[in-house]
Amino acid sequence: MKEKLLTTAEVAEMLRCSIGTVRIYIREGRFSQVYFIGKSFLVSENAVDEFIENNNIRGKGRID
Repeated sequence: MKEKLLTTAEVAEMLRCSIGTVRIYIREGRFSQVYFIGKSFLVSENAVDEFIENNNIRGKGRID
């Protein structure tokens, strides 16, 4: 099964935050699978789902 990779914009939309915040999370190592391709970061969809579960985010959006 192929792993779906998301852009920082797609991750930001899922988390309802800014692209800058996603980049900070990437630098802090909060996602388990991040790839740097060219000048872009790509994040595994599984890593985003794991982040959501581990950080008490409701409905792929708000951190409680």
